[in-house]
Amino acid sequence: MKPSLRWERYKTTKNTFLPIIQQLEKSGKKILDLTSGDPVIHGFPNESINKYLIKAIKDGWNMYANSSPWLNKVKETIVDYEKRTRSSTYIPDNILITPGTASALFVLHYSLLDAGDEVIALDPSHYLGAPTSYWSCFRANVIPCPTKQEHEWIADPDELTSKITKKTKAIFINNPNNPTGAVYDEKLLKKVVNIAGEHDLLLISDEIYGLIVFDEKKVTSLGAIANDVPSVILNGISKVFMRTGWRFGYMCIHDPDDKVPELIKAMKYAATAYGHATRGVATPILAAATMMFKDAPFESSRKFVIELQKRRDYIMRRIDEIEGLSCVRPNGALYAFPQVELIPSVWKSDEEFLIDLLKEEQVLFSSGSSYGKQGFGHFRTLLMPEIKIQEEIYNRLERLIKNHISLN
Repeated sequence: MKPSLRWERYKTTKNTFLPIIQQLEKSGKKILDLTSGDPVIHGFPNESINKYLIKAIKDGWNMYANSSPWLNKVKETIVDYEKRTRSSTYIPDNILITPGTASALFVLHYSLLDAGDEVIALDPSHYLGAPTSYWSCFRANVIPCPTKQEHEWIADPDELTSKITKKTKAIFINNPNNPTGAVYDEKLLKKVVNIAGEHDLLLISDEIYGLIVFDEKKVTSLGAIANDVPSVILNGISKVFMRTGWRFGYMCIHDPDDKVPELIKAMKYAATAYGHATRGVATPILAAATMMFKDAPFESSRKFVIELQKRRDYIMRRIDEIEGLSCVRPNGALYAFPQVELIPSVWKSDEEFLIDLLKEEQVLFSSGSSYGKQGFGHFRTLLMPEIKIQEEIYNRLERLIKNHISLN
């Protein structure tokens, strides 16, 4: 019995680092792993939110999600929350609940894409990796639009327009950006809205880091300025609320002029069909999220961002002190995206550099190339580990670079 042809087309990515990690761990060495953007495992438990889930369980909300009143209530509280925090206006019927934003993307892709379709995304971007890893099943294509470090990773509208073809269905942005930490201002976003409107394209905006910004900056939600351009805004509770394991995400659909009713119908069906996304959210989580959004934003979230900014400042100072490294100062999200200027003179690629760093110093970052071609020669690091751990990480990083410079 053979599987569906769609899975025969599916291509997995080989994890080059896994055998090295297993060998190091077998020999008893501890690895400083900076690849997971999970606030909880880096010491941000946000325990004040636990009370909502405890109450939901004690109150007996343990039936199927669609049998409880919470599914409609949580949509109403999300509408209010998005209005208060992002100045965006939606109706409850256009809020779709999913087990995390990754599931929201799958529902959207499943509803939108056919063979040969194209979606434009900025490069580098997390979207060019994991979220499109299953696109071979749809036989669709993601089209990178390059951004550059010397331009602080900000998109060029003319470059974006040049990527549009007859096959283009949507433009995807992630603001603030993972992995660069770039924040796109309202002026640029309005240009993107105009481009999408001119070419009848859907806008997709992943705003999971939308409230994690530094230096008192603010991020404009696309939903607040999209005008009559159909848009899907993604959000959830994993980052600013520090609740990755609760697996609660949502999509806000903006289509005031009813331009894409068939797409919205397909999305709602894909999200709520038997066994699919919305039905996969645990009812106690629905109830807890409803109470949480009603009370949000929280002081714990504000403190989280303030602490991240302190850690970002430390990291930037250390990077500036290390010969052969440079980095654009991240304005938001959980990451920085340093460039190894000794590539390709000392190391041929960022992967080769990271293999040496892992073997010799037991430090693991994410490869810049995994976020697109523009990520070549870079690596993604995390802002989240506490400063004493960051100090050890950058001491090891500096030692590796100095040793290899002396050998060359």
